[in-house]
Amino acid sequence: MNYPAASSNDITLPDSKEGDYTTLSIAGHQFLMYTVQFATQSWGTPDQKLAVATPLDTTQKHTEDEYKLIVVVGFAAVVAGGVLGWLLGGFAVRPLRELASATRQIASSGRGEGGTPGDPSQPEKWRQYLHVTGAREVEAIAEAMRAMLDRIGEERATSDAALATARDFALLSAHELRTPLTAMRTNLEILTAHELPQNDRQEIVGDVLRTQRRVEETLTALEHLAAHELNTDDDYADVNLNDLLDQAVVDAARANPDVTVRLTASEPLTARAVRAGLRLAVDNAITNAIRHGHATLVQVTLTATDHLNQPPTIAITIDDNGCGVPEKQREIIFRRFVRGTTAKGPGSGLGMALIAQQAAIHHGTAQLTTSPQNGARLTITIPRQQPTPQTKTDVA
Repeated sequence: MNYPAASSNDITLPDSKEGDYTTLSIAGHQFLMYTVQFATQSWGTPDQKLAVATPLDTTQKHTEDEYKLIVVVGFAAVVAGGVLGWLLGGFAVRPLRELASATRQIASSGRGEGGTPGDPSQPEKWRQYLHVTGAREVEAIAEAMRAMLDRIGEERATSDAALATARDFALLSAHELRTPLTAMRTNLEILTAHELPQNDRQEIVGDVLRTQRRVEETLTALEHLAAHELNTDDDYADVNLNDLLDQAVVDAARANPDVTVRLTASEPLTARAVRAGLRLAVDNAITNAIRHGHATLVQVTLTATDHLNQPPTIAITIDDNGCGVPEKQREIIFRRFVRGTTAKGPGSGLGMALIAQQAAIHHGTAQLTTSPQNGARLTITIPRQQPTPQTKTDVA
């Protein structure tokens, strides 16, 4: 850059101290002046000042260029940062969007056609929507939701089971109680409407009492069926089977003094089971042998079996010398309200159903065969340790 020449007389330097920077205008141009003071070698000569000036035009131009560059670069950085933040933010929140989408799918999958509730008691169907990967926090939320859905599914299954049990109880009660209640009403109407001889009157009263006992037994059996279908993990405990069977045999022998009831056990055995349920099954088996099979001998045997590559099991066998059960009826007799053709005496047809229910609840089996005494042999086989978690098992 060229500046117009000026004589020393045309320039008036501002008074400045040593080391000061001063702005100076020369011929319309701005200069930055720096002053240095130094001493002279002659005695009496005042110190001299040296001023050095540089034009500001170039510096200002560079400054303006740098400012413009900073503005451009700053704007570009803001735009680039926004785009990068949007991309990274989208990547970061992608698992959250997937989780929200999965939640909506779960909500919609719980509705059937016409807006009616679907079947939300299948957590494995829900869990397929929650396979979300990404940040650890999101995965933790997804895992917590999976656990929550599992819990909801379990509670819904329990509620459905309770509702089904209540409906089943109502239907079975109506089916089984209609006939005896009708008979009782008829007998009571006869007693009320007619003057009967004492013998006839006593016969009808006895019939009413027998029918009343049948109704009571049926209600008790139905109550047991309904109660034991909803067993939970808390109902299971380590049960001393020798003690349980010994008590059942002693009680049966005391209630039936004309019948020989005895127990044979090879060794002390303990199983993870519902004590009240197993006792109910054994009591029903002994009662059926005596009441319907007219047995005079009931042999209860407790044995343990170990199978290769299979969990150990326990077998409770009840043999009698009664009339037995025909082979063709040994399967259907475990159904509710089904009685064998050889059954004698009154009954509700629920005793064998209770036995089958308890075997199924304990993840075991109940089987009828012929005993060594040519009567009936009932074998209840259960595992020593119950699978975890316990689940409800329906018995036909």
